Amino acid sequence: MTNDDLEMTSELSAQQVEAYLMTHPEFFHNRDELLSQLVIPHRRGCAISLVERQLSILRSVNTARQRDVDILLRSVRHSDNQFEHMRRLLLLLLESQTLNTAVDMVDDSLVHDFGITAVSLILNADLFAHSALHTPRVPCYPAQDICRYSGLYDLFDNRRVVYSQLRSLELQRLFPTNWQTIKRTAIVPLQYRHPLGVLIVGVEKDAKFPISRSCLSLIGEIFSRTLERFIPEL
Repeated sequence: MTNDDLEMTSELSAQQVEAYLMTHPEFFHNRDELLSQLVIPHRRGCAISLVERQLSILRSVNTARQRDVDILLRSVRHSDNQFEHMRRLLLLLLESQTLNTAVDMVDDSLVHDFGITAVSLILNADLFAHSALHTPRVPCYPAQDICRYSGLYDLFDNRRVVYSQLRSLELQRLFPTNWQTIKRTAIVPLQYRHPLGVLIVGVEKDAKFPISRSCLSLIGEIFSRTLERFIPEL
């Protein structure tokens, strides 16, 4: 090696060495003597071999990747379960022959399939109050009162699911038997060709909402089309 070569070598920066090794990961193949002279700092302050350091890094990367895979698998399983629950509810609503049956199907699915704590349904009195198909356990109010009771005066204008923390008075009206346990609610407008009512679901204190906004929106759309079938003039 010439003096010029030595001078050029001494001027190599750490970044240049790093860049070269990144593009030539096989550089240390058959260079065991060089490997034995390398000193790799460890976070605990002592020196370890390059192989030990590589193994440590690979284990960390593998652990992180396994954690990501586990999270992805849980998400996929959750999505599969929600899809299966949605499919079952859709088929039941398509087969329902009465308003009572449709209401029961939605209530049962939200509570037992999706893990909702409480379900409240209010129907539009202009459409359902005087219907022979009306079920007495479902309250009916004019559309403007439904908006007021839900706390959303633009309920039928926006047509979107809204997560909300309702006041105690509103919770008592919507969930009279267990309103004190309800912490968070989701308000689902029911509307197709008419403003049909509102579906409000609640979960217990400190509980995560077990159903996504998109699923609730889809349930609202399916339920709305089902309800329209039971309006006598339609």
